[in-house]
Amino acid sequence: GPQLGKEGPFVHIAVISSMRMMDWKMFKALRVTHAHTLCLLSAVAVGVGATFSAPVGGILFALELMLPHLYDQQMKRATFLAGTAASFVLLMLKLSVANSGLKPFLSSDISMEVLRMDLRAVALPIIGSTCILGVLCGVAGGLFVKCHLGTTKVIKWIRGLPTKGSCFRDLILLALVAVGATWLKVKAPSPLFGLPPAGMMSGKLFAVAGPTGDDAMRTLMMVFGTKWFFVLISMCMPVPTGCIAPVLMLGALFGRVFGLLLSPHLCPVLETSGVMCSDEEVYGNLLAMFSIVGACCFGAAVCHTLSIVVSVFELIPIPGMILPLSMATLFAAVTSRQVSCSIFDSILKLKKLNALPTMLATKEAWHSVESHLRGDLMKLAIPRNASAAQWSDFLSLVKDMGQDVPQMLPIVEVAQGQKPLYVGAVHSADLEQINQIMKTKWTLMPDLLTLAAKAGLLAAPVILTPEVTLRDVYLRAQTSHYRSTFMVVEGGYLIGILTQADLH
Repeated sequence: GPQLGKEGPFVHIAVISSMRMMDWKMFKALRVTHAHTLCLLSAVAVGVGATFSAPVGGILFALELMLPHLYDQQMKRATFLAGTAASFVLLMLKLSVANSGLKPFLSSDISMEVLRMDLRAVALPIIGSTCILGVLCGVAGGLFVKCHLGTTKVIKWIRGLPTKGSCFRDLILLALVAVGATWLKVKAPSPLFGLPPAGMMSGKLFAVAGPTGDDAMRTLMMVFGTKWFFVLISMCMPVPTGCIAPVLMLGALFGRVFGLLLSPHLCPVLETSGVMCSDEEVYGNLLAMFSIVGACCFGAAVCHTLSIVVSVFELIPIPGMILPLSMATLFAAVTSRQVSCSIFDSILKLKKLNALPTMLATKEAWHSVESHLRGDLMKLAIPRNASAAQWSDFLSLVKDMGQDVPQMLPIVEVAQGQKPLYVGAVHSADLEQINQIMKTKWTLMPDLLTLAAKAGLLAAPVILTPEVTLRDVYLRAQTSHYRSTFMVVEGGYLIGILTQADLH
């Protein structure tokens, strides 16, 4: 069938279940924004931790993916509890139903002692080759994200065609992918073509006795191309899916092919230090190492997360690979950022959702606040001692702008030939109430700041300086759960008004 991952549906199920539970009376006190964010964070940890049988890696992945939120120790403990509890429940279910324990998503019989990684003469060539693999995986991962974005646009266009039977279009698309994958499984010359991601990762590619030789190289290259195509199509289907497992599978294939191509050049260097690649066990360990490195690097390149290294170390006991694997993954992540944004950010960008990754993907996050100020909003600055005609004109302007009026409006003191001095702010929703007070209780036009203060209608917007970047503003809004208007002030003078719409 389609090349899909299980972690995505697990995250969806966990989020839906937790949101439904929030409606229960016993969880009434938790119905706040902070608790909803915690539930989402824990759901990501549950999805990754349970499907990979790696709760620690799942927690780090969730924290890394959900940044730039600022999480306290309580959130970390709750996330760890959620990931560990999910793995425990899954273990109990497997023991009661199938009498089997948790099966790691990644498994390998690799032994780094065979390669004698503690010797400097051996470690340096292997670290260098793995870093080269990391750079190549970074480029390939960035291209994969670009291909996914293009494929998504094509599938979206096909789904939007006004044809008869449009209600069955999604089902037909999914059926065509499933039929194609099934046909390939039956007719392909190698069983690797038909294996799902879980089957590919549970020893087939990471095993010491995995595919070797020239025939294996050609087969693996064809499998890589075929899986690349089917993974792209499957991830664009209108069904819940995860991308981690398919991406790791592609990386393992890429790394194995890289090892087969590099071994004729690397083995002579290793043999000068006493590592005999002519030994099948040594050669198999070398290729298995490149498969593991390729999986981590390709996953980091596509997702822009480094925590996947922790998940691999949690599942496969390979202490001798800590340095080369970490360095290669870092090279892959840095390289991929020069090619494309992460696959998660590309989806946000495609859907034009309001989020910091969307700004980062379009390079707008590093622009200053001053560059995004709209001049027309300065007309909404209310003079502190406005005349009756000025107040009437202001109310007419607010009415004409309709939904485009900011949630908060500044009160300013205007002096001849000077910039408006910022003195306070009111909510735009309270303008009608302020107007009624002015009509009923004040015979002369009052001081608007004093009137709003006595009526308890003064607002407290966040004050910004013009040189602050949009990224910093977004982070500040996220950490304080601020969803209203910003006032841009320099030296006490109002420079502009920044709305949430301008920020996103």
